[in-house]
Amino acid sequence: MKDMLDYSKLSNVQLDLFEDKPGYAALIMEEFIRLKHYLKLKTLKGNIDMIKKQFRYHLETSENKRHELEEHNLVCKFTTKKTGTTDYLSLNEFLYDHFGQLFVDMAEVKYEKIKDNNELLELVKPYQNPVSFFCAPAFNKAGKELIKPNLNKYTRLGMEELATSLNAVLPKAEMYDSQYEELKNEMMKCSIIQTLAIETDEKVKKDLKRLLKHKYGSVSLRFNKPTYDSEEIYKKLGADFLIQYSQPDAKLLKQNIMKGWIKEKDVEKFKTIHDIETEFTVMRLDVDRRIRTMYESQLIRYSLQRAN
Repeated sequence: MKDMLDYSKLSNVQLDLFEDKPGYAALIMEEFIRLKHYLKLKTLKGNIDMIKKQFRYHLETSENKRHELEEHNLVCKFTTKKTGTTDYLSLNEFLYDHFGQLFVDMAEVKYEKIKDNNELLELVKPYQNPVSFFCAPAFNKAGKELIKPNLNKYTRLGMEELATSLNAVLPKAEMYDSQYEELKNEMMKCSIIQTLAIETDEKVKKDLKRLLKHKYGSVSLRFNKPTYDSEEIYKKLGADFLIQYSQPDAKLLKQNIMKGWIKEKDVEKFKTIHDIETEFTVMRLDVDRRIRTMYESQLIRYSLQRAN
């Protein structure tokens, strides 16, 4: 694409940390906005959401929960999702009592459960994994005006026209989304971002943040929530700590249920359901079929493993 960012050229103007001018991350974010890539991305994603809303409007009264549009390689489907709360303390006690090491393998110490207790934070500090971080944009008045999308309504379109419109928009949205991911990875290379990630002096940090401002706003450094080595915590602090302050990793728990090692009904009894929501999804049919095939293959493989 002719107006794509050329990072090799922009990196040549990477500025010294001591110069009172925008750094590399700010420069490339400003360029991404100036070229209207961010606006195009927001507009395309917004239009996709509008098309999906119209699909739902057309299909909501149908008794069928799955609608395949074979000629357009699309599928629209309604699925139910239970929302509620889980008694993790009791679930953890059950998992540890019955499965021991398997509980430890699934346990994730939750920062939210210990963040207000300085004593606990100090206790787990030796077992904290390296902190990860990412770059996020912030927009000033000029920036907000420049990225404001003008969305289509799609209100008068039938199913066929909606499908055609969605297939026209999806590849462009994926292209700009890929560009934005590349931009975020590129911003992480900025020496100011990397220095800011390890700097502890508040005055220095304030000075560095000034170098992340640009014409349309600024780039900010965001830290992900801390994570911890549960195995080491178990060895040094014992099972009680994990039972009190952890939750099972959702993916690992689901995997162990699929393998037949843990019964789903034994996990469900620790959940209190408050509501059942209906979710609506529109996606490419070939992708949906591939996901379903992979899921079914996993079930067969796990079933064979149990038999052996």
